Amino acid sequence: MTPDQKRLATWGGAGAAVIAVAWVALLVRDGTSGAVAAEADKLHATYLKLYHPDKPGGFAIGQAQDELRSISKGQAEETATAEAALAPALPAAYLVETLSEAAAQVTADHATLRQRSARTRIALPTTLPFESGLDADPKARSRQLASLVLIRLSVQACMDAGVTRIVAINPGQASLSPGGEFAVFTCDLDIEAEWGANARLLASLAQADGRGLGIRQLELVNQPDRTQRLRLSTTLTAPNREGWGILASGGGSTPASSPATGGSEGGRLRRLGGARP
Repeated sequence: MTPDQKRLATWGGAGAAVIAVAWVALLVRDGTSGAVAAEADKLHATYLKLYHPDKPGGFAIGQAQDELRSISKGQAEETATAEAALAPALPAAYLVETLSEAAAQVTADHATLRQRSARTRIALPTTLPFESGLDADPKARSRQLASLVLIRLSVQACMDAGVTRIVAINPGQASLSPGGEFAVFTCDLDIEAEWGANARLLASLAQADGRGLGIRQLELVNQPDRTQRLRLSTTLTAPNREGWGILASGGGSTPASSPATGGSEGGRLRRLGGARP
């Protein structure tokens, strides 16, 4: 065999080997692809059932988008309903802007509370909050009106429960919820009552859905005459209004909380002076 024939035979053998390897690879790859395709078909069928069990055939993209919009709308409506129950808007009478209208509302609320005090014989403090006048600053005054709502609701709850006497009423600071959507006003009350009245009062405040009322802090002190001294910090949650001017870290110029209730600490329930009479 001549040198040229040897070189031709060598190249021909190498080429045949390459073709054989490629053919084997294609056969293996085809088998693997078939297994992957079968597995993909199986997973796809499972996915369709998970996506919507009653429609295994799936949705057209338009139908899917319509359903998502419908679900989103329903969720938004449910959220609004819950927020309205937990944080209702304040009555329009407490959102007035002029000083004369605000002062008239304070006078009307004080008269109502004093009339009820005389009728129930549940004593009130000699001087009620804001009786000496409201703030000249519109934002501070609007916060005072919001606090007046909480004062009225809190005092009425005390009287409905049958407490013996309301010793002190002090408006606290207003603050914002973490997201800033809601404002929280506080009021500190010092109350004398028997155990049953205190139990009724706390049960009423704990079930105050629809009024936005809540309890931030509570301190019970048993008295020698078997009555109790209740130091209570109530809260009112309402949708935040720009006109209130409440800062993220606090309530601006609203009156500070009284030392008796410890300011705006987180909620706590503390009992002093031994067991229940």
